[in-house]
Amino acid sequence: MNVIGAALVLVVTAQSGVALRALAEQVIERLGAAGGRAAIVQIERAGGRAAVETALRQAEREGGEALAARAAAVLSDAGAPALGVLAKSPARALAALDGLSGPALRSGVAAIERQPSILSLPTELAGRAVTAEARLPGVGATIVESLGDDGARVAAELTESQGVSLARWSKDVASLPAKEKTSVIAALEKRPGVILDYLDRHPGVLVGGAIVAGAAVVEMTALVSGQEGPVSAAVRGGTKIADEALSTPLAFTITLAGIAAVALGVFYVLPTVLKRWRRASRAV
Repeated sequence: MNVIGAALVLVVTAQSGVALRALAEQVIERLGAAGGRAAIVQIERAGGRAAVETALRQAEREGGEALAARAAAVLSDAGAPALGVLAKSPARALAALDGLSGPALRSGVAAIERQPSILSLPTELAGRAVTAEARLPGVGATIVESLGDDGARVAAELTESQGVSLARWSKDVASLPAKEKTSVIAALEKRPGVILDYLDRHPGVLVGGAIVAGAAVVEMTALVSGQEGPVSAAVRGGTKIADEALSTPLAFTITLAGIAAVALGVFYVLPTVLKRWRRASRAV
């Protein structure tokens, strides 16, 4: 690079620095106007004007003046919490917050602050995780991280208590074979309260292997239709006994094996024995 080229780079850099300082000053002024002294104190504790400039500079490196301007708008609205959210990658954070403003934006910033792992998701899914986490604080992002688009769709219809329940089972649902997983998601979309209540009462059914999971899906499908599932009907003899029979993978498997043994005896073994007995009687 010649002397003239180097001089031009210095001029452009200096102009950029001046522009960023002016932009940082605007952020501080807007925060003061909207949030008063409390907002200024918060931003000062987070690093003050220097921290704001650093965030804006990083945004400019990643996406030019347009991204720096978007970062300034988010900082002006969300204040100090946004500094931490923008620190690692302004581009990813701002993409996840795209389209949000006002209270929704502040909720989104708080969501990423609680669950930074959101920013490791693909951009579109990160935006859905922000929405879910803002709606279901502490659990929304977990649901989307485990179940992807399906989780985002289901989470949009859940109450907070249902969200807590699904977050508890989301990894187990995600690990099911594709067919069973699709069935459980469909059941959750239709009657989330009923299905989550079933999972909470019978916590072993999703981790007991393919046979147990398959039987659980049959149960849930029946529940969605407002009917009693075959396994539940078979153990209805006593509430306590039924709950214990379905409470662990081993107990659930033993219950199914017992039902299968009875069915085998009634429909196959007994007819076969009777048929051979009749043949023997005729021979005599």
